[in-house]
This record gives sequence, C-alpha cells and structure tokens, in this order.
Amino acid sequence: VGELTSIALYYPPPVMWSVHPTYGIWFAFRAVVVFDGIEAPELTIPKPPQVLTKEMIDEMHSITEANKEIGWWRNPESARQYRNVVRSGPEVEYSEQQLQYHCLSHSGHEAVVTYLKTLL
Repeated sequence: VGELTSIALYYPPPVMWSVHPTYGIWFAFRAVVVFDGIEAPELTIPKPPQVLTKEMIDEMHSITEANKEIGWWRNPESARQYRNVVRSGPEVEYSEQQLQYHCLSHSGHEAVVTYLKTLL
C-alpha cells in the first residue's frame, strides 16, 4: 500500500518493512479503501524515496539475527532498536504502552482488548 501510494518504499528481506521518509517504520496503515471499477490510466505514481542505506539494512539484519529465537518484534527493546535504525524522532515513536502492546502475542492483544471493553 505504501509503495502503491508513493508514501513509503517497501524493502525486501532482511528488512521486510515499508519505510516512510519522515516516520521511518514508526507508522502503520490502519485501513485501506479500494474502489472497484475506477480507472485512471493517466495517473502516474512516483516511486517513494530510498531511505535506508546499506549500513542501516545491515544493522536491521543484525538485530533480526540476534533475536532469531523469539523474533525482535516480541522484545520491546529490540523492537525499539530495530525501528530506531531509521531515526525519526521521539515525536513519531510509539509510546512505551504502544510498544508493549505491539510486542504481545495475538492472545495478549485479545486479553488487552477484553480488559479495555470492561472499562466501557
């Protein structure tokens, strides 16, 4: 989606993330709307800018390898290190609570949502 809209460039393995020029990988698409039957043949979509250097990709690969057993995305500290390879600034980073949530397993997400529903 990021590349199709020229918002972010997708990097293949070992990165496997779309990287935004301002937000790095501290962003996510929460919804996508697709319209069937609409064509725009004259529309050109420029390729998003190259953000990652070879050194950044190597660092992300190192973090992935160091956390191979559990996955860097399940460890809040390595998730922060991985995401911060592309330095975006604290104003766009996830809060500690968001980072903890994103590092939960699927069942952990369900437990948080169930708890939050009790507060309504």
